[in-house]
Amino acid sequence: MTLEARVCTAAFFVYLGIGATGPILPEVRRSLALSAADIGIVVAAFGLARLCVDLPGGALAARLGFRIPFLLGSLLLAAGSTWSAVTAGVPGLVTGQILAGIGCVFCHVTALVVLSSQASAGTSGRTMGFYFGATFAGLALGGAIAGQIAAVLGWRAAFLGAATASLAGFLVVLLPGRRPAASAPRPGPSPGSAQWRPLLAPHLLSVYLLHFTALFLWAGVRTAVWPFIASEVGGLSVRAIGLALGIGSFVTLGTLASAGALSDRWGKVPVITVGLLASVAGLAVPLLATSAGALLASLLLLDLGQGILAPSASALLADVHRSTPGIGTATGLMRLLGDLGWLVGPLAVTGVIERLDYSAGLAVATLVPLGNLLLLRVHRLALQTGESPGCPVAAGAGPRGG
Repeated sequence: MTLEARVCTAAFFVYLGIGATGPILPEVRRSLALSAADIGIVVAAFGLARLCVDLPGGALAARLGFRIPFLLGSLLLAAGSTWSAVTAGVPGLVTGQILAGIGCVFCHVTALVVLSSQASAGTSGRTMGFYFGATFAGLALGGAIAGQIAAVLGWRAAFLGAATASLAGFLVVLLPGRRPAASAPRPGPSPGSAQWRPLLAPHLLSVYLLHFTALFLWAGVRTAVWPFIASEVGGLSVRAIGLALGIGSFVTLGTLASAGALSDRWGKVPVITVGLLASVAGLAVPLLATSAGALLASLLLLDLGQGILAPSASALLADVHRSTPGIGTATGLMRLLGDLGWLVGPLAVTGVIERLDYSAGLAVATLVPLGNLLLLRVHRLALQTGESPGCPVAAGAGPRGG
């Protein structure tokens, strides 16, 4: 099994477990008598944990490669899911999500660093599309399976199923593998202080902020708010919510490969723009109607946007930092801002909903992708220049072309 195949297979099982959380949150809320704000705190704990270890996780992956960080991450994910399964309240759920969040960093950031160094020029979109296809396939099946388990055996059994999936990812990493004969050079150590300035160039910050937007919407709307609206406003059952989230993840899955290939052909910035517009449309639909069909359309548009953004933004970063010593730190920075979105999203959106209503919360969330669209417009020329292999941006010389 090649390194790329092993990375993607292990990621599939890890995300099979991660996908279990969303559809069972309404059942957790009812069982433990939690408020919407409590659920926001639980979801945000996952992002806070990731936020704290993103940068060291990227540096560790650049130094140690795939196996050791991923093994550690899958074990932490299994421990976090098990802890959540036996908890009796918010503190225990928060602890479990913190463990799972740290584990997710060691799995996800490691995979991105390794694949960024392996992808050749002109194929980064396809490589990232394949990887994110594996992760979203896991999310799709994980959500659907967890919803069914929760409906029959309860939400605690669903968390235990998530732990089992993480351990399956651990076993995949232990399988023997081989490196491709024409692999890219292994990234060097993290950059020193003199090399930080190119990593913080304004046009690169707009790339990192794409992950803030994606995870703000994923955690703040899809995970913490959409199931709540579907249950409390739309009247959907936990089984129907799990099925809908599974369908949405399959929409993302179906988008990933084509989005990656199109970003290689047409450029990352135009494709990313389409993804942001789809996300804005998904947020707008529940403001107009809250029928079951409207809520499903909202979810599908949000997941379509995720399917476009995930591979295209990661591929753009890989193009800019291909085979440079900064790839581990750049990936860590990207995930740092992404996980800041995971932390802020649930707290901000559920906080507004608690004080006002769900319409106000969704309206606030809409400002985030709209702001990212503006930043892309401002930095479009520098980003399109940075996609060219071997340009000064890729070599760490800063932006070109204004």
